[in-house]
Amino acid sequence: MENSLPVNIQESERIPERDIVAMVAMLDYLIAEISKIDAMSAQCLILARKSLTEAVGESLVKPH
Repeated sequence: MENSLPVNIQESERIPERDIVAMVAMLDYLIAEISKIDAMSAQCLILARKSLTEAVGESLVKPH
């Protein structure tokens, strides 16, 4: 079943910073592992990481 109501970002629950950092770390791991096998898939993961960091703001996610 599909929810057709639009998501209101202002009213949605904030995601804790530690969860965002964990997601970025998981993406970094996946990028490193997948790049050994498939460059195109790794590029898609890099774009996903970039979108996530832009969405939450650079102040929350600092490169390691």
